[in-house]
Amino acid sequence: MPDTIKKLRGIRIWNEGGGANVLNPVDGSIAGVIGTAPDANAEAFPYDANVLIISNMAQALLLGRAGTLLTQIELLFAQGDGNGATIVVRRVEKDADTAVTTSNFVGSLAAKTGFYGFIDAENDVGVKPSLFFAPSYGTATEDAETKNPVTVAGQAVADKMHGYLFAEADSSTKEAAVAWRDLHGHERTHIIAQSVKVWSVELAVNVTVSALGLVVGLVLKKDADEGLGKSPENMPVSGITGLNRAVDFNLHDPNSEAQYLADHQINCIVHVGGRWVLWGALLATETVNKQFLKVERVNDFIAGTIQQGFLWAVGMDNSSALADLILEDVNLMLRELHEAKVILGGKAWWPPEMNPLTALIAGKMSIDFDKSIASPMQDLRFRMYENSNYLLADFGRLTTDVAA
Repeated sequence: MPDTIKKLRGIRIWNEGGGANVLNPVDGSIAGVIGTAPDANAEAFPYDANVLIISNMAQALLLGRAGTLLTQIELLFAQGDGNGATIVVRRVEKDADTAVTTSNFVGSLAAKTGFYGFIDAENDVGVKPSLFFAPSYGTATEDAETKNPVTVAGQAVADKMHGYLFAEADSSTKEAAVAWRDLHGHERTHIIAQSVKVWSVELAVNVTVSALGLVVGLVLKKDADEGLGKSPENMPVSGITGLNRAVDFNLHDPNSEAQYLADHQINCIVHVGGRWVLWGALLATETVNKQFLKVERVNDFIAGTIQQGFLWAVGMDNSSALADLILEDVNLMLRELHEAKVILGGKAWWPPEMNPLTALIAGKMSIDFDKSIASPMQDLRFRMYENSNYLLADFGRLTTDVAA
């Protein structure tokens, strides 16, 4: 906890692994997609507005086939295995001038347009998205040192809303993908370095599209099937006919292309065991204890649940009775998360050194709690030994037979 704390009437949580964080409750199973749909029903999907879709492909069809939105929502739903999804959709206008289109995607923080419009989603449609993506518009860069402005806006929104941006790197080569990641690295960004192929009924050919709807769909499916706190990596992919570029992969080869990408926190789709699977759920940061998407989502969930859950405490008498109530509720939540196998354990306590008399008189109280979250298995190692005693025991049976 920092030595100097700005005055606040509210609730704060410090992550003692590094720095102060003001976290809001996060519903990790709500997607936010921004894209184009020039033939959409304008009444159902007006420009620059938050529109809620809940497990309703009939509603999504009103977007029309042109543009990026409908295909991506279809890919997302294809991963759901009937579980459906909750999606906040933002439609922006595609202009003949690419720069104007980019500006429509980026939008304005002050006016809450473009990507920044997601900030108003909870007020507009009653839900708060946390898994953001802008398929096909977040990759291109002017030069090797200039970031893509749509990705920059998406990362800003992910930071502000304590969510995650799903982005696609330049997938022309593995080196290009790493260069893109190095330019756009961010601890709330999940990067994939491939596009996928899907069959176009209208064109009667395979077309190459962004993989982002697929990846977000896998996250939502994992949440629906197994609950919060499970990694989407190694999950089979549905709804595609192929990839724009195969990634070299071998389970026992540390020099494969898939491993090269993973070493740079870039995820990919690989073909293994007769199927395509998502290989990796890493966030684009060098900070090892913040690289796992599933761990960080659980951290956000815990912090947000505590903040939202203790709103009632603000204005209550600052007393030991209040401390007992808070401790009881936090410990109950941590026990329930442990029983659900979301965390490995946790406990809350009242630290006397953080609660001097002057603080208590001023209406301040500090509560500490800890927890541990299992990291997803990344590197499973077996050691094999030769033991000749088994051979001796085998031939020893003959000696036993002769003696008999």
